[in-house]
Amino acid sequence: MEKEITYWESRIKQINEAIVELNIEKRNARKQLNRLKKENHLVNNDNVKDKTIAETIYLLRREPNKLFTSKEILDHLKKEIGYCFNNFAPIFKDVQVVEPGITRIRRGYYMYKPSKNL
Repeated sequence: MEKEITYWESRIKQINEAIVELNIEKRNARKQLNRLKKENHLVNNDNVKDKTIAETIYLLRREPNKLFTSKEILDHLKKEIGYCFNNFAPIFKDVQVVEPGITRIRRGYYMYKPSKNL
């Protein structure tokens, strides 16, 4: 009876040690997974930014000299890219670097004016 109690106590101790080791391994695996997801998410943000710039330029160049509201542009981006943006101003800054012909007429209104050199 005494040997059996000692056996089960030692067995429980071994199991607890194994559980601790598995929890450490689980924590390390979770950290690695989160790091990989974070890296993957950062790449996707760059892709979304590039797609946003390209779609905005395409929309505005398609109808030159037409006045677009920021809401129309954001709706187009949501439809084409599948990502909802709250504000067009930061997007406009990036777009204007790539295509200076896109101008802000007044608050919330944007237009593509083709250059006269073409």
